[in-house]
Amino acid sequence: ITAALAINGEPLTSATATVTPAAVENYFNIYVSAQVCVPKGCYLTVAMENTSTQAVNFANSNLTVERIA
Repeated sequence: ITAALAINGEPLTSATATVTPAAVENYFNIYVSAQVCVPKGCYLTVAMENTSTQAVNFANSNLTVERIA
């Protein structure tokens, strides 16, 4: 199962997590990180995206955005 950080709907290959469950209902913690440059006056949509073919649930997700000037 893979999940990735997506920018404007496009998953980042550099921010992809892969897990291999041993059984149904196994839960995992994943962590991905990316530095994204956003020009002044522009905006981006950031989301976590399921990039595998199996259905997954995201629960208690945290997203930290840090502005570096």
